[in-house]
Amino acid sequence: MEDIKYFVGDPVVGSLSEPSLIFKVHYSDEDYIKKECSIPVLSINMSSEHHPVNFCEGWYAYTCKEASTVSIKSIYTNVYALEIEDAVIVFGEFGLTDNIEKSVFDKLSRIFEFLLGNKFNYMVRSWNFIPDINSSGSGAMENYRVFCKGRSKAFEKSGIDAIQFPAATGVGSHANNIYGYIWASKSDKCINMENSLQMPAYKYPKQYGPRSPSFARGTIFSYHSEKKDHAGNKLTTFLLSGTASIRNHKTLYPGDILKQVNTTIENITYLISEENFLYNKIKPVKYHLNDFSHFKVYFRNLSEKDKIKKTMIEDWGISESKIFFMHVDICRSDLLVEIEGAIDGFILNL
Repeated sequence: MEDIKYFVGDPVVGSLSEPSLIFKVHYSDEDYIKKECSIPVLSINMSSEHHPVNFCEGWYAYTCKEASTVSIKSIYTNVYALEIEDAVIVFGEFGLTDNIEKSVFDKLSRIFEFLLGNKFNYMVRSWNFIPDINSSGSGAMENYRVFCKGRSKAFEKSGIDAIQFPAATGVGSHANNIYGYIWASKSDKCINMENSLQMPAYKYPKQYGPRSPSFARGTIFSYHSEKKDHAGNKLTTFLLSGTASIRNHKTLYPGDILKQVNTTIENITYLISEENFLYNKIKPVKYHLNDFSHFKVYFRNLSEKDKIKKTMIEDWGISESKIFFMHVDICRSDLLVEIEGAIDGFILNL
């Protein structure tokens, strides 16, 4: 059984009554890609020495009875595309640790070329896992900033502008190279959201690197089909970017894990508030933390895990069963925790 589930698309005419498992992301203690099997797997080493990790995301899709509508192809060295009707999941090795900027630029440029060339024009969500994310190695910049530079240049080459940047996560890992996966679609039912408490990441000043991080604070997505709830509202998915203790563009409360957790969750709560929907020029709806299907918590210091867990459960009312922890470094060296998540069955008329 998968601990986290994502659903790619709504039921279509002639579909199976239940969605089929088509792809897995395995957070574990080893790196590997299994593509020549019934269910492709991307495994990423997210286990630290004193904090083993072993859970999976299962990606599901509704597929037609007449023939398989799921296909997989190689689009670059160790990068693969899993096509499911109007959607695609691109996964694999997104960069090399010994030449981050060039390898990330080369691989992401090829990925974006594939997506746009096959009319997957709307990126819904991306995940990026960067070993030694705060290290500068032999260079002058931290690995994350070098990664952001390569990614930004790839977006620029592909003609993808800031308004098209999707929700994203960029955190550390214990992997050998940079791994990641991207969900994209041919459907235009996609809205990228910002948080009025925070400066858009792509507008960060140069103090955070020569190229700003390229992502939105959240993305709302719906397929073309007309799946609705009992009240006639169309069901969609809300995808939360990796979120931290940042206001405007500044880190708040360096060194204070409790204040950073609380500020992070305040940011998440405000992002899905009616006030912020209006800020994004979206018809306001009301959602709460307990509407999330899961939260992934990336945390820096092993000694602080219990404090994070207790705060999320006791102070914010989040169910323990929805929280998944990974002990890795965060994109800024003064950040102690980053949280992402998703709401399934988000109700919004796009």
